[in-house]
Amino acid sequence: MAIAHAFVAALKAGRICVQPTDTIPGLTFDSRSDRAWQRLIEVKGRPTTSGFIGLVRDLEQAARIWQPLSPAWLRALGQLWPGPLSVIHTAHPLCPQRLLAADGTVALRCPRLQEEDRWVAAVMAEIGDPLPTTSINRHGEPPASTWAAALSFARSHHLYAPEILAAAPPRHEGHGSQPSTIVRVVGERDFQMIRPGALASELLRAAFD
Repeated sequence: MAIAHAFVAALKAGRICVQPTDTIPGLTFDSRSDRAWQRLIEVKGRPTTSGFIGLVRDLEQAARIWQPLSPAWLRALGQLWPGPLSVIHTAHPLCPQRLLAADGTVALRCPRLQEEDRWVAAVMAEIGDPLPTTSINRHGEPPASTWAAALSFARSHHLYAPEILAAAPPRHEGHGSQPSTIVRVVGERDFQMIRPGALASELLRAAFD
């Protein structure tokens, strides 16, 4: 898939890339590249101690990046993923360093990609590691929620945007106006709400019942 190969080449060249997700547009980089990480920190003006949400292909990949989850959590995520839910849990030693938060946890999400965005799954397969994602904005400012705003930010900071996105067809105008819901794993079948978002907490509660 040409678009996926070009995107991977940009990542491996150390570029910061604009990507579609199942919520608002995001920025990504090669999590094994210190140079790319530093460039993203500069672009966003974000603290160096903050971790990133990692996009994964499926629950099996997430299970290799996290420490073991309880059967109840595995069943719940089997129902809710793919979807706009990011889950924070203790990282496995295999987790790329640049995805880690200061407390040794990592947030992961399996996105429900639109048909026109399935090339992102090919990118994740080729990269192998979770694909970091973060909102498109300067730290402390509102995130870009449309492709017009995302591409304007990309142009102003000389970031990479695939041609299919730069064309900004109507189908790419905001698959979701809310960011993902973020929760932290607490025990075998509970969670702490970190950020309300596109997935209602009632749906997560119901997945444990």
